[in-house]
This record gives sequence, structure tokens and C-alpha cells, in this order.
Amino acid sequence: MGSSARTVVRGGYGIYYNQGALATGEGLYFNPPYFDLQLNIAAAGVPPITIADPFPPNYPIRPPNSATGYQRDLKTPWTEHWNLSIQRQLGSSRLVEFAYAGAKGHSLIAGRDANQPAPSPVFPNFRPNPFLGDVTLIESRARSTYNALQVKFQQRFSRGFSVLSAYTYGKSMDDASGFFASTGDPNFPQDSNNPSAEYALSSFDIRHRFSTSFSAELPFGPGKPWLTNPGVLSAIFRDMELQGIISLNTGRPLTVALLPEFDNSNTGRSSLGFGANDRPNLVGTAKLDDPTADRWFNTAAFAVPAFGNFGNAGRNIVSGPGIFNTDMSLIRNVALGGSRSLQFRLEAFNVFNQPVWGDPNMSMASPLYGTINTTRTPMRELQLGVKFSF
Repeated sequence: MGSSARTVVRGGYGIYYNQGALATGEGLYFNPPYFDLQLNIAAAGVPPITIADPFPPNYPIRPPNSATGYQRDLKTPWTEHWNLSIQRQLGSSRLVEFAYAGAKGHSLIAGRDANQPAPSPVFPNFRPNPFLGDVTLIESRARSTYNALQVKFQQRFSRGFSVLSAYTYGKSMDDASGFFASTGDPNFPQDSNNPSAEYALSSFDIRHRFSTSFSAELPFGPGKPWLTNPGVLSAIFRDMELQGIISLNTGRPLTVALLPEFDNSNTGRSSLGFGANDRPNLVGTAKLDDPTADRWFNTAAFAVPAFGNFGNAGRNIVSGPGIFNTDMSLIRNVALGGSRSLQFRLEAFNVFNQPVWGDPNMSMASPLYGTINTTRTPMRELQLGVKFSF
């Protein structure tokens, strides 16, 4: 086989369209008279709010109703994907591949408060339309980009061993990582009159990701280097395999925010954003050289802005904890004659008992601000399994 026959170049380009999370008719349901959202604020001198009567008619403070609207020329979201790879065969059973992959999203669905006033220390800070509260405007304005270098090595099963390893160095950016809000990333702009300021790392961006899987026949039993002679040990350890998966990746980006119960910018609360979406001022370096679960990032790098102002801290500028995990299986195959066989499996998840931390608390003024108090996966787990094939 000539040298040129061992190299393959591949490429591709495609355009893909997406269906929105909500049909227009469903979204417009969130308007009176079909949907009535009332927000009552408990304060001194006002009637108590009870489960039997959560919205007393004589309540003195009743904000205007919210509303939902759609961009008149709402477009179908679409994405471009492209890739180019070079694959090289090494010997008879190995190959290595280098690839570049990219994507660009257009007209992606995002929401903002079309009735949000400019920040002001003056109270009350009236909205542009004072007869309505927040007006969630659903638009096809968001955008995204993704670029990645991908490397793969594969050893096909040969001489009792196989391995598949992959590494990705990528970067994903957007101004709204998802339509619906979540605790980790509200995906709702701080300043609805300037949503392009939200363009930053995607909430699901993983800069480095490495994984490898392997399968190896253990060298025991007839025809193998050790325990070749018939005997008890040979009968026990013959026809055994060791399999494993090793995964490593860096953490996802996170946003430091003020407590949603406090409208520091004095611009009102948004229904889709589940409260205020204010961010602090960045006054230092957030990254720590040696982060711990008790202090994952430099909390002193953030400060509460003066009342009636937006913070200058960007979206998704803190990195969460990464993941290192190893799962392994020890397998013993027992032939029963014909097509029948038994397989005994001892499986270990998180073999090295490595803690996989959850995300830190990102809300300023929270007593747990900057600390990690959860894990994503349990510690080491062992399980036994038996499979009968016929």
C-alpha cells in the first residue's frame, strides 16, 4: 500500500434549520385574559397574604400586568456547520486524525423586556408604558459561533488490545445560550435595551475535553504469557478483560449575579428572567491560582454597584470546576458450549474516588457566595453483574 493511500482528507458543509421552543400561538397565551400574573409585595400596613386568599382585592400595591409579544417578522433559526479533517493510517491497525470544526448560529430565539426603563436611582422609575409591567418580547436576534480543534487516535483491536482517544480544544460564544431561564444561567439580558452586550462565552462552553476508552485482554491462561499451564489459577484468571473510560474536561463558564430578590438597577423584574438580572461591578481579578471548595473564585473582585446602575461585570466570566473521572470494568467470560456463554462483570465507577464538584454559588449577598456545597456524581461505586448469552 502506497503512502498516499494511507491519508484521507474529508470536508463538509451544511445548513440546518431549527424549530422554536414555543409556537407563536402558545406564547401569546401568556397574556390577559388567558393568563393573569399578579405580584403582591408583603410590606408593613398591608393585608396579610394567605394560602386561602393569596391575592386580596384590597391590596394597596399591585403592579401592572405583564405581557408577552413576538417580533413581527420572527425568523426560523438556522445554523451553518463546517468541518475539515485529515486522517492518517499508522501501520495496520492504528490511525490518527486532526480536524477543524466550526458552526455559526443565525436568528436564534431569545427574549428581553421590551418595557424595561433605563436604570435610575429615582423611585418610582416608571416604565416606558406605565400601564404594563414587563413585556417579554421573543425575538430571533441571537447569534452564536463555535470553533474547535479535534484530535483522535484509534488502535483497533489487535493482539488483545484496543483504544480510542479524543481531545477537543474548542470555544463557543453567544448572547443567549438557551431560550428558557435556569438557575445557572438566566439567559436574559441585564440591559434589555442593549442585548448585544450579553455576547460572551456560552454557558455550555467547555474549553478542553479529553476522553479515552480501552479494552485489554489480560495475559493469563492458555496461549497467553502467564499461567499457561492448566491449574486452579489458570482456570480462574483465563479469558478475562479489563475495560475502562477516562474523562477529563475543564469547567463551564458561570455568571456572578446579585440576588434576584433585590432590583439594584431599579429597572423592574422580568417574568422570563425569573426576577432581576442585575450583575455586579468587576473591581479585580476573579480567578484564583489555587481555588478550593470553600473559595472557588475571588469574591472580593466583585462589588455591588450604586443603586440605580447596571454592573459592568460581563456574563460568564468565572470558570466552574472541571471533571476528572475514571470508570473501569473487570470481565470474565465463561464458554458453556455452542453459542451459550456467561459473562461476570465487576464494575467500578469513579475508581479513584475523585470528587466531581458542583458549581459554586454565584449570588452575591448569599451566605454561600463563592463556595461549592454539592457534587455532581457520587463517590466510588461498585457493582456486580452477570450476563447470559445464548
